[in-house]
Amino acid sequence: MSVADVVNPIPDLICITGGIGSGKSVVARLLRLENYPVFDCDWEATVLMETDPEVKREVENLLGHDAYNADGSRNRQYISSRIFADEEMRKSLNAIVHAAVRKRMMEWRLSANRPAFVESAIPVVSGLAWLCEQVWIVDTPLDLRIARTIARSNLTEKEVRRRIQSQACEWTELERHWRIETIKNYRAFPAPANRETTK
Repeated sequence: MSVADVVNPIPDLICITGGIGSGKSVVARLLRLENYPVFDCDWEATVLMETDPEVKREVENLLGHDAYNADGSRNRQYISSRIFADEEMRKSLNAIVHAAVRKRMMEWRLSANRPAFVESAIPVVSGLAWLCEQVWIVDTPLDLRIARTIARSNLTEKEVRRRIQSQACEWTELERHWRIETIKNYRAFPAPANRETTK
């Protein structure tokens, strides 16, 4: 049973999404400057994986105690080596993290003003899209997306294109179920110096 089978959209909750390098984080930052609450799913996933006892227990049960360093932080190299070698394990880890992020988002939504926004690169896979009343896609030309991503990471153009292709199923599914609002983002905004925490 999927999230779509058991929930109704939350009123005035809007999803901001877009592929890697599209500029969705810039849109989220502009909304925060206008005092709109924005839930950053990537940030929350990181926080939950490193601070939530239940999430950490489930991750260790799945991947072993080596999933965490002695200081409690994630052992990124170890986790990557395990999940990229085993597709079913990757899906299992995602299920743990996505469920925790959805729960945290719904708790946050109770205290957030309306309208509120959720920033997510994978709203369909994570199940978050089904919770949102609207979906906004940030659209940017492919060549600009590739250039932005290369500039802020150590990825090669081939690796960036592979990631972009892996996200393509998100947009197909979104177009089947939602009336999409598209935000054109053609300016070469610099990447934020620091990620803002959820407000």
